[in-house]
Amino acid sequence: MAVPSYSINWDDLFSSTLKDARGEVYDCTFGSSPFWNYLHKQGRKKTFSGGVQFQLTLEYAQNNTVKSIYGYDPVDLTPQEHLTTAIDDPIEVAGAVSISKREELLNNGEAQLVNLLQSKIRNLGKSYSEKMSQMVLAASGATVVTAGNGGKDMNPLLLLNNPSAQTVHGISSSTYSWWANTAWGTSTATTASALRQELRHQYNLAGAHNEGFPDMVLTSQLGYEAYVR
Repeated sequence: MAVPSYSINWDDLFSSTLKDARGEVYDCTFGSSPFWNYLHKQGRKKTFSGGVQFQLTLEYAQNNTVKSIYGYDPVDLTPQEHLTTAIDDPIEVAGAVSISKREELLNNGEAQLVNLLQSKIRNLGKSYSEKMSQMVLAASGATVVTAGNGGKDMNPLLLLNNPSAQTVHGISSSTYSWWANTAWGTSTATTASALRQELRHQYNLAGAHNEGFPDMVLTSQLGYEAYVR
């Protein structure tokens, strides 16, 4: 009795399996992490089509010619500067899915191979999510204020929020004081109620210039539990 046989076009199999890999990895990276998921909602994310550097126009100063006048008082015509540009280089984050010939042999059969590849793809997505969160948020308790991997990583939030004089996105906060971050400092609260009051005060300071109030607060689990209880 002849044994049934069939052939598999491995190129087609890999192509069809990996076709949705990018979408799965993207969804896992930006869907499973609360931080990235929040940034991708309600238009908080801006996309760039390309270019050597990212550029963002900043409005940093008021028009100092505004004042009351009477009759023929002259209007101040002093030229005003109120815009500048923050710049930064784009970064790349990459990962790979590979399968060996031995894995092909040990996972003989079309369905088994597809499952193995899908498992590798899901693992890649979870790894992306973890790595990108570490780049931006740093490990728990860490005080990293420089981009890791020789500066190839994304800038951590502690760098962007560091009140000490330094250059961020091409602008020096020691030269331009308006670029320096507002530091809360060390809390003196001894009760949960006092801590909430300090946080409300800092929240109001952050929204003092009519640019909108903060819509995201990052804290530790213990800090969150102390605030909401």
